[in-house]
Amino acid sequence: LTDDQRVSIENILQAAKPEIEALRDQAMANRDAIESLDPSDPAYDTTLQNIAISNGQLATEGTLLMVRVRGEAHAVLTDEQIAKLERGKTRMKDRMRSRFDRG
Repeated sequence: LTDDQRVSIENILQAAKPEIEALRDQAMANRDAIESLDPSDPAYDTTLQNIAISNGQLATEGTLLMVRVRGEAHAVLTDEQIAKLERGKTRMKDRMRSRFDRG
């Protein structure tokens, strides 16, 4: 990466940081809420379902956020850099697949 690209990508990540942290904090709060549920509570099933729905929404928001950040970062890269990145992803997937197949 050039210095300008590095700064641009750092700015993209910094701009997304509050959203990422908010999603992480909510996910942690949901996890804590699940751990504190009392199975004998009459509202247990409803509360658990609401937390599960919230977790689904958080997963959707997180996915959309990361896709947006990745898209903004890709816009900073050259075609050659994107191709190199894709080759690296392919190698990593292949390695993971071979580890899984051996296991």
